[in-house]
Amino acid sequence: GFNVSALAIDPRNADVVYVGETGKLFKSTDGGGQWRQVPIPVPAGAAIRSLAIDPATPSIVYAAYAHGVFKSIDAGHTWRRTVRGLFNQPWHEPRLHRLIEGYVGNLAVDPSRSSTVFAGPSRSLDGGRTWRRFVLPNGDAVGQVVFAPSDPSIALGTTDKALVRSEDGGRTWQPLALALSGAYGFAAA
Repeated sequence: GFNVSALAIDPRNADVVYVGETGKLFKSTDGGGQWRQVPIPVPAGAAIRSLAIDPATPSIVYAAYAHGVFKSIDAGHTWRRTVRGLFNQPWHEPRLHRLIEGYVGNLAVDPSRSSTVFAGPSRSLDGGRTWRRFVLPNGDAVGQVVFAPSDPSIALGTTDKALVRSEDGGRTWQPLALALSGAYGFAAA
């Protein structure tokens, strides 16, 4: 059986599913009926924490583990690690009361601008070639980002203090009235 740590479904073909677990990645092209292991150079013992498929070009797939991001441009056949700038700026994890230098959480690809990819507290504007810490004007790091499938200009994000909302595809963000204590990693439904 699987010890699933990440899951992604091709937005254009629901039969194509990727599942990550510790040190392994699997792919199904028949909606989960049969699986084949996809070779990905994730270190042994490292869990694949998040998967994201580019909605505009589903052959582009991202896989994140705690210390990096891999990108495939050929539907998972080959992978390239993309970490340039990803860990240049440590960020403070308030719940653990320490700086974290190498951590990648959830992935999200902007449906309107697929060159924009969010990876935990980092963002790439060039399809994963380079990364920068993603912070709001007030200095809060944005963790998880989720785009609304019905309207990709709407996105929700988490900081360590609150939920934030964007109505312009992630260009600007406003805090929501609901404040959550320790909200990083909160999954929007």
